[in-house]
Amino acid sequence: KWRAYLNALCASAELVFVETAHPDEVLPKAVAHGQSRAITKELEKRAERVIARTPGYDASCERPLWVIRASQ
Repeated sequence: KWRAYLNALCASAELVFVETAHPDEVLPKAVAHGQSRAITKELEKRAERVIARTPGYDASCERPLWVIRASQ
């Protein structure tokens, strides 16, 4: 399901910013909680780069902010 959302985001604009949870961040109520590693791997393939890192819900884990261009 997360992949469909990512595809829709990428198809909607020339430049997309996506913040993701750190794979080690504990988010028991998050729908895609168990998919954080897979989401990160997919964004590593698609994204141009990470432009920032911010504290997550668990402050010991930083969340990356990815930049994806339509051509990617």
